[in-house]
Amino acid sequence: MASSSALLTGERLVVFLFAARVALAAPAGLAAPLALLAGAALAVELAVDRSAAAPSSPLRRFRTRPGASSGILLGATTLPCVMLARLIQLSRILPTDPNGAQEFAYLEMQYWAVSISCASVLAFFLWHLRQSANNEISKALKYGSLMVVLYLVTFLLFFLLKTDGGLLAMTKNGYLLCHGVAAVILIKHILEKFPSCSSFGLYLKSKM
Repeated sequence: MASSSALLTGERLVVFLFAARVALAAPAGLAAPLALLAGAALAVELAVDRSAAAPSSPLRRFRTRPGASSGILLGATTLPCVMLARLIQLSRILPTDPNGAQEFAYLEMQYWAVSISCASVLAFFLWHLRQSANNEISKALKYGSLMVVLYLVTFLLFFLLKTDGGLLAMTKNGYLLCHGVAAVILIKHILEKFPSCSSFGLYLKSKM
């Protein structure tokens, strides 16, 4: 009972309902990555919270007050949800707007750039947790790693199926992956320069 109450907090419930509402209204090709991203973020958040609670953990400085979360789920899903909601709005006016297709394609790339950045930071957090000598490979870490891998597979399949492969797909993938690398570099820099930052979630939000 205690574990279920720790899993289900008010913040997580609100974020889940918001993300679910957006995902259900979006095309499957864009909703599936959001669902995987949210699942990975929840797993990472649980792993971070449990690791930070250990007395000998190097992540203890990131511990939060009882009942509060580190904000990783909120930080990882907010921008992708907002941009996906905008894509849903644009898709409804495409037939009447002559420039709608171009704007939709541009915003779709921005959605993927934001989403990839969040997924890359989650992968960085997973790697950071696995490197901790005092941190066991928990179920949360395993599920988080699986979700990130499935997200990357979905990302690659989306562009391969949409563009039939070729140089254009490789260029787009490279462009988006560069966003992910840049986000990780920025987060690492923040970790080094501001070691007493209150939570991991602040890192995730600050990259944008």
